[in-house]
Amino acid sequence: VEPTDLTFYCELPQNELVEFFSNQSLLEHLHRLNASVSLSIREFSEERAFAVKQLNRANIPVAAWLLFPKDEGYWINMDNIVNVSRLYQQWKKWTVKNDLVWNAIGLDMEV
Repeated sequence: VEPTDLTFYCELPQNELVEFFSNQSLLEHLHRLNASVSLSIREFSEERAFAVKQLNRANIPVAAWLLFPKDEGYWINMDNIVNVSRLYQQWKKWTVKNDLVWNAIGLDMEV
């Protein structure tokens, strides 16, 4: 997958992901724009895995934007930084289980 200059960030809740990333017109537009998607990963759900697989199939680069659940602070900050390793390990396990392909990992740190 080629590097891109345009990245769309997606923070949709898991219950909206399947419908959104099932839209072939959307995937075609992203591909024509040579765009990538940075997908928020705040839970390790089948819906998020589906979205990544749809992007993978369409050859659209996708970055994992790792976030905590809202009750754990959402963004990485000084109160939850000690849990980043756990978050990363959970993401790795989920990635392998679902055979997901990423072009990058993003950490959103709010201080």
